[in-house]
Amino acid sequence: MPLQWNGNQILAKLRQAEKEGLLDTDADILEEADRRVRKDTTNLEMSIDILQPPTATGEGFTSQVGSEEAYAAIQELGPADGRKYGYTPYLRPALDIHGKNLAGNIKKHFGG
Repeated sequence: MPLQWNGNQILAKLRQAEKEGLLDTDADILEEADRRVRKDTTNLEMSIDILQPPTATGEGFTSQVGSEEAYAAIQELGPADGRKYGYTPYLRPALDIHGKNLAGNIKKHFGG
């Protein structure tokens, strides 16, 4: 019985699983960031979104979750003058919590 090579089909399935797994991970990060963001007004909370959906690169996929609100970076990283108060990180903690689930999300979509 000859061996049948299905490498192209497997690679296509893996690429789709990567994309879907990244989308799931982005959604989890987005939800966590919305939960953690400071709610003095709803402007920042409402602006957090998937800014770049999963996009193929030469080595896999990339995406971007964040906010384009003018003060989003200050709220996440703190003021430029180095003060250590008055800001509340929301994206980095969300990434720390859910980023480690990316491989499992990919595996789930691959069928494993």
